Amino acid sequence: MSVLNDPSALKLYSDDNVITQDISHGTEENFLNILQNLSEDDLYKFFEIDKCIKWIDENKFQRVALQLPDSYLIYAYFIVQNIEKKLEHVKLYVLADTSYRSCCVDDIAAEHAKCDSLIHFGESCLTLASCRMPVLYILGNLPINIDLIKDFICKNEIKEENIALVYDSSYNKHGEELFNLLKELLSDKRIFHFPIDTSKEGKRVIGRSVPKEFDENLENVLVFFVGSCDSPLITLWMMTFINIVQGIIYDPILNKIEYKDSFAFRLLKKRLFLIEKIKDAESIGLVIGTLGVSGHNEAIQRVRELCKLNGKKLYVFSIGKLNEAKLANFSNEIDVFILLSCPFGVLLETRDFHKPLVCLFEAEIGLNGDKKWFAEKGWTSEFLNFIDDKIKSSTCEDDVDVSLVTGQIRRTNLNSYKNDKESQEIQLYSANSVLSNRSWKGLDPSIKVNDDDDLTIKEGIKGIGAQYLSEPFNKN
Repeated sequence: MSVLNDPSALKLYSDDNVITQDISHGTEENFLNILQNLSEDDLYKFFEIDKCIKWIDENKFQRVALQLPDSYLIYAYFIVQNIEKKLEHVKLYVLADTSYRSCCVDDIAAEHAKCDSLIHFGESCLTLASCRMPVLYILGNLPINIDLIKDFICKNEIKEENIALVYDSSYNKHGEELFNLLKELLSDKRIFHFPIDTSKEGKRVIGRSVPKEFDENLENVLVFFVGSCDSPLITLWMMTFINIVQGIIYDPILNKIEYKDSFAFRLLKKRLFLIEKIKDAESIGLVIGTLGVSGHNEAIQRVRELCKLNGKKLYVFSIGKLNEAKLANFSNEIDVFILLSCPFGVLLETRDFHKPLVCLFEAEIGLNGDKKWFAEKGWTSEFLNFIDDKIKSSTCEDDVDVSLVTGQIRRTNLNSYKNDKESQEIQLYSANSVLSNRSWKGLDPSIKVNDDDDLTIKEGIKGIGAQYLSEPFNKN
């Protein structure tokens, strides 16, 4: 029986306009076509069923959560059926429609089912998880076209002396094969391999181990990237390592390979503008975009401390999956939103939002007097890199700064006036004047109801907005 004819082969998720920026496989349609053309034996290997069975059996797990991204849900029945054939005593729970992002481990949902372990299927951000249960990552095993890579390298002259090999997690099985291929074809170049690493040891960048011989000060580095051309990984990688001048992007799903110039510096300069908006803001909203990343509680506390030292009001929001409409509900009260998320959750294009949306790095630079950054190296999408750094506040009462956005003078040591009665009165006035900026202020308490007014309940109109029953019927 075909997998797609199974009861689980249904669309089990909504089409809400949710901003996920999930790791893309070229296009989801092309990716699904590849999976649908696989035989059941190939699907068995793709989902590494034997590895799952061995892991569960060796560790004597009894209640196992299977976390699947939306694109894998039609294969949930296939996965569960094959595991239960070998492990009849084990209870399996399928986790779908995750609270935040499918690339992060959703251990909270697993704990609701009282699971003792979790298997994460699909692409992963590979950040250190705060999960309190054992996790097994099944990253998939997508095929690659070696001949296409050979043909491209033979026909194109690569001038850069230093080559960095990076790939999406779906191609982890081909890591050593790709590394050896590049060393063979580019024997006169220095090849640096950044393998996927889920351990807590050594230097890691976005879930990849950094080779000891790699020097971040190297010039004219080219990145050879295997994965989707619109994967967030390649963009974040170029922003992290600004010495990368160009990239060769090989997309196995679309079966194409091409050059791509680095536009990281342009994106980094945009972050300077957002840092200025953070400094100008009076009220800040911290949006929780993940609970599965290690150190998220410490990050929340750090933002609280930074806002307190800078005299800014902080509101914390937990709204699940992010979209523009949800944040628009608070745009009157909030000047800038800070998004706490894993690296793949960092939104670099936020033009559709009513108010600026920044990551924790911009908040750190804008609010921590001990930090300086000018669109150069040092940008990071991982807040664990600076969560334990020193926090410095301004102590000079006459310390002022000029906003590069508005051109107005702003005071940078608001916290030093926290005991000033005059400042407290001004703050009280500001809190009461929030409603003056709203177009709708709610019911007017000044309107009094007289005893002679008719308060009889009357029947209203019936129907829907498109056609009320009291309106004439229009056949057109």
